Amino acid sequence: MPRVYIDVIDKKALEYLKDAINDISNSYINVPNDFIYKAQTTQLINDIKGVKKKLDNLSDWLMNSQSEYRKLLDDLTGDVNKIKDVNVNKLSNKIKE
Repeated sequence: MPRVYIDVIDKKALEYLKDAINDISNSYINVPNDFIYKAQTTQLINDIKGVKKKLDNLSDWLMNSQSEYRKLLDDLTGDVNKIKDVNVNKLSNKIKE
């Protein structure tokens, strides 16, 4: 059976994402009214705001997923710890090697 490894401790991806969001948030462009490419520049600014919104949503999703995986891992670990030692005896007449 394949294994899925989820590192719920490592938050580097989330930190990088937050840095990217902060970089976008700290960018402010004031376009003069008489600038010949004002409409195109304004559209680019709106596109950047759209990207920021998507990054915010992705960040929220990552935080929620990380929290859910941590909770699941804690629940599963707790359940496994409740299992008592089980000894399986080999029955020579039933199991062939």
